[in-house]
Amino acid sequence: DEFEVPPDQIVSLTIEALDDVPQLPSEQRTELARAAGQLADKAIVADDFERADRLSMVALQSANKQKDNDLKKDMTQRRNQIALIVKQWRIIKTNLEKLKTEPNDAASNLLAGRFYCFMLEDFDRGLEYLEASGESVLASVAARDLAGANGGPQKMYAAATAWQEAQASLTDKDERLAAQR
Repeated sequence: DEFEVPPDQIVSLTIEALDDVPQLPSEQRTELARAAGQLADKAIVADDFERADRLSMVALQSANKQKDNDLKKDMTQRRNQIALIVKQWRIIKTNLEKLKTEPNDAASNLLAGRFYCFMLEDFDRGLEYLEASGESVLASVAARDLAGANGGPQKMYAAATAWQEAQASLTDKDERLAAQR
């Protein structure tokens, strides 16, 4: 409290340290894997992608030391998803910096919009980027979605219909699924 260290950081550091303990009992190693996975998910939501990357690696390493195949599978999937997010974040980071000085840069807006909407499924943050991208399909759908947010049921329905039509033009399977959701 005296140094105002965020509790999640303290827990993260503790989990990382516990992962190095060689003789950790099996039940505790399982709990460590689950706790690391949950904290990694929280870190993604908080845009702390580097911490999420480390925690997902701890979760996977701890799970791999167990005989529980479901836990291994779950942590492997979680790790792969977080690794993909972190990889994309490292690319997007420079684009977000560029948008601070050049807010109308279409390519940077498109990349940022796709990252937030389709990778993180954070449409609240991503729609404005997509709208500013000028990309023919996504910009118009984003504009409809933003208008529908405060425009009543008819505009919301129009936005949903626009997303349904737009998802068919998306080539990436994960982007199509995010647009459908």
